[in-house]
Amino acid sequence: KPRMDLTPDEIILLESHTLRGKDILSRIPSIPEEVARVASEHHENQMGRGYPYRLTRMRIHPLASLVGTVNEFCELVLVPVNSNGKSASEALEYLYNFKKEELNRHVLKALMNLFHFPIPKDMAGLVAPKI
Repeated sequence: KPRMDLTPDEIILLESHTLRGKDILSRIPSIPEEVARVASEHHENQMGRGYPYRLTRMRIHPLASLVGTVNEFCELVLVPVNSNGKSASEALEYLYNFKKEELNRHVLKALMNLFHFPIPKDMAGLVAPKI
């Protein structure tokens, strides 16, 4: 269901998947703690309006930021059978126009490069940070 059609209880359940995933991964001794952290933070956003912790740009694990941005892209292009998904270009245009302040702009630019999408002027000078 689209998020706007969810009941308050369904939203709570949906948003709990990040912490449930972290909990499951944390119980597996061979999984690094950092991987569990990425799972728990992949729905945080740069503006501090994500979940579950409401972290802002500097506090989100860089890989969680990458996973979250790619997840947003995949939700737009990978849809159930018999549904109308967006093309890669349509998805990138949507993310740029409506979500660029929430997403990791370096990852968004990398996706644009990957799909040969024209880089907007305000993103042209972005240089990926050294990790």
